[in-house]
Parts: sequence; structure tokens; C-alpha cells
Amino acid sequence: MRLAYFFILFSLIFIVGCEETITSNTTEIDNFTDDGLPIPKEFCGWNTGAECEKDSECVVGGCSGHVCGSIGEEIITTCEYTECYNAERYNVKCECVEGICSWN
Repeated sequence: MRLAYFFILFSLIFIVGCEETITSNTTEIDNFTDDGLPIPKEFCGWNTGAECEKDSECVVGGCSGHVCGSIGEEIITTCEYTECYNAERYNVKCECVEGICSWN
């Protein structure tokens, strides 16, 4: 009987833990596009970590224009698009920030 109680308790802890993980990874929605697609509240582009000394050394790359890297760096991505890649909407630019090409 104790084994059954232990199994039930373990199962409940596991389910609650999974539920927390799922809900904590949801994206907050700010608004919707004209097509009815949700717009996340935060920009989700990324940078390559390339070193720089000035803004002119940094360029936007990737198929969807969501990667900030340095001139001469080969940036290859898959061609998916999500609204949170829209740098203009989020008013961010690919610049040299503290010696790293990054979105700012």
C-alpha cells in the first residue's frame, strides 16, 4: 500500500513540475498583425558574439534578418520567420555594444 501512495505522490509531483515548465515558457503577446498573427512583446533575434570596435563592423544576417554579426562572418540560418524577428518593429539595431556585435 505504501508503494501505491509513493507512486501517486511521485506522479503528482512530476505532473505539477511539467505543468510549471510548460506555462513558464509561454511568450507574452503584445498585439496582432494585420494577418491576425500574435506579436510577442520582446525582440527574439540573436547575435553571433563577434568582436567589434565600431558599429560599421556589424551587419544583419540570416535568412530572416534576425542575426547580428560582423562583416565577413558567414551567417547561415534556416528560412523561418516570426514577427519577433522584426527589428524595426522593436526599434533595435545591430551595433557594436561593449566590443560585441549585438542588438541594441
